[in-house]
Amino acid sequence: MSKFSDTVLHRIELLLTLDYLLKYTDVNHPATQQEICRYARTFGLKYEGGKPGDDVRRQRIGDCLQWLQAICFKFANTDKIPFMINSTDSGKFYIEERNHLNEEQIIKILAAIQNDKYTKDHDTNLLINKLLDFLSNKHNREFYLQELEKENKCVKKYNTLMNRKLRLVNEAFKEKKSILIIQTHFGQLPKENNNSTIKPKLRFGNIEEKIYYRVYQIEEHNNKPYAILIPLNRHGVVFDAIENLNIPHLPKREVLMEDETSDNRLNELFKINNKFLAKYYESLDEYVAEQIVPEDGLAFKSSFYFEYRFAMRVKKSFEEYFGKEMPIIKCNKFKIDKRFISHGKAIEIPRKVDEYAIKCEKYEGDGNPKFGVVNITINRNALVSWLFNNPSIADVIDVVAPISINSFLGNRFLGILLKYQDDIGKETIIKAMETGRYYRYKHNRYQPLINNAKLVSDKNKKIND
Repeated sequence: MSKFSDTVLHRIELLLTLDYLLKYTDVNHPATQQEICRYARTFGLKYEGGKPGDDVRRQRIGDCLQWLQAICFKFANTDKIPFMINSTDSGKFYIEERNHLNEEQIIKILAAIQNDKYTKDHDTNLLINKLLDFLSNKHNREFYLQELEKENKCVKKYNTLMNRKLRLVNEAFKEKKSILIIQTHFGQLPKENNNSTIKPKLRFGNIEEKIYYRVYQIEEHNNKPYAILIPLNRHGVVFDAIENLNIPHLPKREVLMEDETSDNRLNELFKINNKFLAKYYESLDEYVAEQIVPEDGLAFKSSFYFEYRFAMRVKKSFEEYFGKEMPIIKCNKFKIDKRFISHGKAIEIPRKVDEYAIKCEKYEGDGNPKFGVVNITINRNALVSWLFNNPSIADVIDVVAPISINSFLGNRFLGILLKYQDDIGKETIIKAMETGRYYRYKHNRYQPLINNAKLVSDKNKKIND
């Protein structure tokens, strides 16, 4: 291969350096000068350890890195440079940000393309791959694709029906109109009118009911748009994915109605129609704010802890599920205040006082603490749902209050075990109940099955003996 002139060679080295940084580096994978020199061989350039006379020199690569970083620092507060080069304390270099976008923003862009209703699947894949060429590197490309799959799990491209629902709910929210939604519930069907003297039998089935709601709020949960709805003539608060709402196919003037109810009046309406909730919440705003995910039920002062080595896993799972930051208290020692735990037949109720069941000693130290403690006001059903749907998280967490969460989880898991007892064996169930953390909680309706499992287990043991 013929020698290049110094000017051409400097240009090649500069492009080579930038190409390697973009394709192979991030904060977890910084590059050395020697790694970039070796990369030159990919393009047929010579590098044999940086000896005099070779085409690519490590010292000149170092100069390229310093120059590129200086340019980035010079234009750091502008949009003129689509990437930011940083270096570690040991002198390794990497691309810190591309196009001034962080990981979460990149995933959101990719998800938006994935869900675009006008883009065909073939074009969607092409666009995503082209974007990843610019926004990812060799090490994190697969990570983005995995996160994109999670974002779009069970999510279909929005169709005409979905777009109509989004449009109507959004208009009802912005213009403060009430929206008609059909709710279905199981109940007694109307009696048939006939002249027979025989008393008609009671019939039960699904009953559809037309109810007008005000849209209190629209928010994202699990990467889907949800609506918080307030019924105008009955108790309760509805939190559901907009795609699940049964909005009738009627003219728009019949679906959306002018509503004179002001925001203040909406709060009054909430208290009038929800007398039980009004005992604990001053307003609708306070109720929704304390639910985290406003499911049916009440928000309780909740406390749980875990070994701090699991902190990142627990925090990531919590924040992905609820879309809210999880407050972690670091501590090496804590004590449990039993005054805030309801046992036996005591009824759990929300508390206004800002005290929780776990009291932490002030943590002082440079290393990692022993425990992570979370004291948070959250809807009990939402907390149960998170733990039940994430068994690996439930396995490392100890819930202190409300204590009914453990009983609730225990009954659920026990019900699943008993449902498949013929497949997994009754001895397995007994062992799980004796050693498991949740299975020790029993429910009366399971007791006959539990007793039967024990009898079979004892009988088999005697036969084997």
